[in-house]
Amino acid sequence: MEHPGKLIFAPDLVLDRNEGKCVEGMVEIFDMLLATVSRFRLLKLQCEEYICLKAIILLNSGKSELHTGVSVNHMPHDYH
Repeated sequence: MEHPGKLIFAPDLVLDRNEGKCVEGMVEIFDMLLATVSRFRLLKLQCEEYICLKAIILLNSGKSELHTGVSVNHMPHDYH
């Protein structure tokens, strides 16, 4: 089921942009999430692919930032 302009976090938690206005910075985050969802739809991303992307992001979230060229050279070995 499509809900244009809304984000579905759970079956009973559907938010639109106006509901985020009461929290500072929430509208910007909401817009970024909507843009990401739109790109996923354009790519026809399957649920399984989304879950894999989510797992990769969560598993690599503790990696430190790249500061040197040496770090960049080692990056393919560090990230999976």
